[in-house]
Amino acid sequence: MKQILLMRHAKSDWSMGTADFERPLNKRGKKAAPFMGKLLTEKGITPNIILSSPALRAKTTAIAVAQSCNYKGEIAFHESFYFGYISEIFDAIRALPNEASTVFLFGHNPTWEMLVGKLTGVGVTMPSAAAALLEFDNRKWSNLKNNSCQLKNVFRPKDFM
Repeated sequence: MKQILLMRHAKSDWSMGTADFERPLNKRGKKAAPFMGKLLTEKGITPNIILSSPALRAKTTAIAVAQSCNYKGEIAFHESFYFGYISEIFDAIRALPNEASTVFLFGHNPTWEMLVGKLTGVGVTMPSAAAALLEFDNRKWSNLKNNSCQLKNVFRPKDFM
């Protein structure tokens, strides 16, 4: 059994007038990201691998979650996660080493909601810092395809904070 955790970046700060790619987290986002990492750890969900969009708000969220769940590996940044290319996101997951049982992916809406739908056949709402936990009952990541996962849970910060 493999797990995919798709997490939307925490709340970003629109007040600074920065370019979309460089938009930082706001105060609420800076609080929610590490909180979600601790929550996932308490639920027994910890990553073997972390992949993220390189956009500042996603990157900052990924780093905060990684630190709060004591992840010691590298975070791989994929431009396709920012641009919302679902086929390339599928390719990134399919290329994972089969020894990895749990992967955390950090990115953006509407792509993340669409990705959950494609993988599970279930529609979800993912506000800022929400995380959808999917189970993939296969030994090989390369076998990932549409409707090959089950949605196990959606964690939303507002439900726990």
